[in-house]
Amino acid sequence: MKHLLGFIYSLMLIHQVQAQTIMKGKLVDSLNHTSMAYGAVSLIKQSDSTLCKFTFTAPDGSFSLNNISEGKYTLLISRSGFIDYEDPLILNGQDTTIDFGYINLIGRANLLNEVVVKEKQNAIRIRGDTTEYLVDSFLTNKNASVEDLMKKLPGIKVDRNGNITAQGQEVKKVLVDGEEFFGNDPTRATRNIRAEDVEKIQVFDGQTEQAAFTGIDDAQKEKTINLQLKEDARKGYFGKIGLSAGTDERYEEEGMVNAFKNNRKLSAYLLINNTNRQELDWDESEKYGGGNGYEYDEEGGYFYSFSSFDQDFEQIGVPRTINSGIHYSDKLKGEKHKYGITITKMNQQTSGFDNNYTKYILPDTLYFNNQIRDVESIRDKNGISLNYALKIDSMNTIKFRFNANQSVKKSESRLLSENLNGNNARVNNNMRFNSNESNSFDLNTNLIWQHKFAKKGRTFSSEMNFVLVDREDIGIVRSQLNYYDTLGLVYSTSFLDQEQSVIDKNTSVTLKAGYTEPILKNTFLVFDYEFRNIKDRTGRNVNANNGEDYNVFVDSLSNNFDYEVYLNKGGISLKYVTKKLTFNLGGKVSYTDMVQVNLDNQQIYNQYFYNFFPVSTLNYKIKNTTNLSFNYYGYTDQPGIDQLQPLQDYTNPLLIKEGNPLLTQSFTNQFRITYNSYKPISGRSFYANIGFSQHNDDFSSSEQIDVNGVRTIKTINTNGNYSLWSWIYYSFSLKKLNTDISFNTSPRLSRNINYLNGFENTNNYGTVNFGTSINYYLDEKLELGVDADWGYNSNTSSLRKDITTNYWLNTYEFDLRYLFSERIGFNSSCIFNIRQQTEEFSRNLNTTILNASLSYKFLKSKKLILSIEGFDLLNENLGFERQNSSNFVNEHVYSVLQRYVLFRLVWQFPNTSINDED
Repeated sequence: MKHLLGFIYSLMLIHQVQAQTIMKGKLVDSLNHTSMAYGAVSLIKQSDSTLCKFTFTAPDGSFSLNNISEGKYTLLISRSGFIDYEDPLILNGQDTTIDFGYINLIGRANLLNEVVVKEKQNAIRIRGDTTEYLVDSFLTNKNASVEDLMKKLPGIKVDRNGNITAQGQEVKKVLVDGEEFFGNDPTRATRNIRAEDVEKIQVFDGQTEQAAFTGIDDAQKEKTINLQLKEDARKGYFGKIGLSAGTDERYEEEGMVNAFKNNRKLSAYLLINNTNRQELDWDESEKYGGGNGYEYDEEGGYFYSFSSFDQDFEQIGVPRTINSGIHYSDKLKGEKHKYGITITKMNQQTSGFDNNYTKYILPDTLYFNNQIRDVESIRDKNGISLNYALKIDSMNTIKFRFNANQSVKKSESRLLSENLNGNNARVNNNMRFNSNESNSFDLNTNLIWQHKFAKKGRTFSSEMNFVLVDREDIGIVRSQLNYYDTLGLVYSTSFLDQEQSVIDKNTSVTLKAGYTEPILKNTFLVFDYEFRNIKDRTGRNVNANNGEDYNVFVDSLSNNFDYEVYLNKGGISLKYVTKKLTFNLGGKVSYTDMVQVNLDNQQIYNQYFYNFFPVSTLNYKIKNTTNLSFNYYGYTDQPGIDQLQPLQDYTNPLLIKEGNPLLTQSFTNQFRITYNSYKPISGRSFYANIGFSQHNDDFSSSEQIDVNGVRTIKTINTNGNYSLWSWIYYSFSLKKLNTDISFNTSPRLSRNINYLNGFENTNNYGTVNFGTSINYYLDEKLELGVDADWGYNSNTSSLRKDITTNYWLNTYEFDLRYLFSERIGFNSSCIFNIRQQTEEFSRNLNTTILNASLSYKFLKSKKLILSIEGFDLLNENLGFERQNSSNFVNEHVYSVLQRYVLFRLVWQFPNTSINDED
């Protein structure tokens, strides 16, 4: 630590020993000729737009910047309500003083309407931790979307799917005027908002809500982009309507409208299709228009976020989707009151099939499993979310959030499965029919009170959270299982015809309190306490068919449990926060009491845990565009009711799951080092991280596999598991060649220990992925892209050192976008998937996916677009996954949407004013 602090102190002194130049001046109002206090004075390095010096003007309007090294700079002076002042400078490094004298700022309100005054502004600005791109400095095509514009911005990359990388990191959120306007899908904002309606594009690291409130950086950030709309764009409505029809009865209809009036916002959308379009899935549409994730603090000038749980779901096949939502929000009485409501509805019908091929490695032999399944499902979901914030005064804020979702799902599946031994002889086969109906309701409420004391940095916050999950499943299983002898003849057959009902009622109440106390300059003590009570009632009741009805209760397969957890956790940490350095050292102590009651026999299992959770983070900002951080966390995972419950589940007669009431919690030590550097002007980015996780009493599996291929599995605790991973990304621009190039790699090593028929099995995994991307742009007319991704996988097992599973999975993609004129455009992509064949996976599953589209823009505004789009023109698309896990390797192939042609007509509403009268 002494060497580290010495290194950091040396870095801080570098500029002081090299620079001697002093700048000074005095800021005045050009109209009233009065001194102007609290003007922001910034000295920006021209080569990479980094902020070198910053200060505010004194009460008499004076300012001074000291110790400036030689180089080319821009002096930028800003004050609310006035036009920015900019002056380019060249310093030769000699000892000197530059006196600007009186600097006059012109008020925006005093500009003559008859005179057009164009501000000279840098196209890119660095304001603290935020990089701003002034859109008008880059925009050349008024019909371009924000996504089209972003492809030209230094330091920002947009791939063919609309995924955004900024400053070497993936962008998880795109906000509009500081709000999560389009949910978790950034493309809903970047593809549907015109670039000409945006004034600035801001890139920053979003803070958590607690860090934004206390002003104490907790180093938990997420790369975010904010689209700051022009004033005119905030008064009106815009959106689009799209109608599509194609071959194989494919269709895709969509409508979206967004209306603004002052702080009031109304948004609505409708999406109907059978083309597997998932730009608005359930979780994304739930947040559409609402913005529960990020908000902007006007006083502090920062963005903050809070997390919410996802409600994602898997899909096999091609769904038919009807997805709709409406959102309304407003701010009242000088933004003292902020509220929003979002209502969503979704219906989805899915049909498809999949095939699984698995090789199992046993101590003395191998065996193989083949499965073919077709599935049909219908799902209905309804959701509502509310949020309300009351700013009582400058010291007190109350926030309330409410989310509720109701879901009904019906599904049927038919499966044929067979197990083969190492000699490829059939051991058994299973024909199984499953039908299931699931009803669920979940509710999440959150109430927060935040209080700031008169002393800066002293804060108190309290929070109450209530979660309710109520689920009931009723399913029928019909199964015929045949066993074969060495001659390939059936020697035994078993039948199963049962109805199974499962209930799961879960409630969670959490109370939190936090207090921060400044003890020295830039140094704080942070205290926190949490109490949590979780109650979970799980029941499974099985009835066999007596030939007419399911009324024969199966006692051995039925059981009911209560599971309750009491958690008390308290902690203290020391935080040191400056513009350059953030350091956190502390920990939490917790006491956990878990009680599990078997309601059928009143047997009680009780476990107590005392834990210490150490935390240490160090973040050093070498300069505004270069950052180095170190993080260490210790955390636990408690076993779930499904792992603890000592009840066999015969839903799949070839896979029997058992509970383990003797499970204890696991503890993980995680280390991570991250380095990030970027230069906005040159477009060069470098991001690298390396992490290591070590697990004590980790959850693993113990399997017993009999001679008939029936697997019995339960969860156990093991030691010795770990993971080591890294991710490295580098990109740069060749401006003279209009070309962007990027490279990335992500190696990973891990070890997992499980047990097979009583033998310990150590599995070592190794994967490495390497990718490169080259994109060429020629004005607005031509875009060419080439992407290549190589992935290598390796797996070894200590039980069978003679067997190693290695394979490559590679993807190559070529993209072309060409505008013949302002009205006619052509797009094409070709994707080659190369999947290495192995001894286990000998099928040729390589595919070539060719897509192309041709579009024409009508009307003077070019807002009516007609296009013909072809997808998978070679008809080779298929779903594919391959994985190594534990003692098996699996290949999963499933049905997806294949070749079709779509005719699409889209009308984009231009921004239109709303009548000021209500």
